[in-house]
Amino acid sequence: MGGNDFGDLGIGMSTVKSAPFHIIPFDHVVEPQQRLSILDLVAGPHNILLCALQISEDGHQRGYIIGWGKSRHGQLGPVPLSSTGRPPPYIAAPHLISSEINPLAVNATALGHQHSVFLHSGSFLYGLGSDQKSQLRGLESTRQATSIGCTWNGTYALVNETDGKSMLFSTGSHSKGQLGRAAASDDISMQPVEFNFDMSTTRIACFACGSEHVLALLSDIPTSDALRAGEVWGWG
Repeated sequence: MGGNDFGDLGIGMSTVKSAPFHIIPFDHVVEPQQRLSILDLVAGPHNILLCALQISEDGHQRGYIIGWGKSRHGQLGPVPLSSTGRPPPYIAAPHLISSEINPLAVNATALGHQHSVFLHSGSFLYGLGSDQKSQLRGLESTRQATSIGCTWNGTYALVNETDGKSMLFSTGSHSKGQLGRAAASDDISMQPVEFNFDMSTTRIACFACGSEHVLALLSDIPTSDALRAGEVWGWG
């Protein structure tokens, strides 16, 4: 339900507004005879991605990554070109996304304004879409990630070490301090957020991204004497 300016609803560009909500059809991209189980659903500013699973009668599993909405910058993967020879600005119906990542191995998805990021079960990252503001720079070097997030033009990954310590890495636009560090203009690859206290006695429990700001919830390492549990820090 809601606005459909960029095909956000996944139902085409019909002008029919009488229904209180719409049911999105998937029969044109998956096997229509089998039940589709949606494992994860993420909505960005004007694009949507979901991971789905079908199990056949013989027990065979098939995974899908499906998306719709804005697509000009490749955030929905390769799409059929328009009559002008350029990618269409948006896709108004579910589109099967082809990528190098196995849909059944996706643990999490995060969406920016012009890019999409996947967290693989092997704890590495994979990105689609625009890298114009370095929002995909350094993703391939990030390991041991446990969660991800995106601002409009940035990417963030929480990395938890085996000793219980954690670090939050960031890359992308720093126009409003979104990266959380004193980044030089030529140093906008995936680097740690710089908290102004010793992170060796504190871990990041979770974080959340807005359009151009980030919040992080801190908790203590069990063996630490520090008392930062429950503190929320923000930047951007």
